[in-house]
Amino acid sequence: MPSRFLSDEQLARYGRYAGDPNEEQLARHFHLDTADRELVGRMRGAHNRLGFAVQLGTARFLGAFLDDPTQTPAAVITAMTRQLGGRRSRRAWKATAMAGSDGGTPRPFASSMGSVTSRRILLPGSG
Repeated sequence: MPSRFLSDEQLARYGRYAGDPNEEQLARHFHLDTADRELVGRMRGAHNRLGFAVQLGTARFLGAFLDDPTQTPAAVITAMTRQLGGRRSRRAWKATAMAGSDGGTPRPFASSMGSVTSRRILLPGSG
């Protein structure tokens, strides 16, 4: 018989931000070290580098990818943008996150999510 480990309230919060991370959380989970920067640097285009960096930090912080990357808090986008030396606005982030979306998972994130979820490295957030 299947059992349920999460309450309805826990399930509703799983894989989602409950507000902006504080400065300590940003420093701990969203800092890009040398290895991270090298990995992020392999992505083509500033929009892909930002998206990859945001999802990397989100996976560290939440333990899951966001179902809807446009729900990323502004503090996270700002922290990653500064580390990457860019000047992206929240509106530009939303356009990037939804680029190529067919109403499902935005394309910039679909391939990376598919790879790590199929190998059970990370679980997708619940939708």
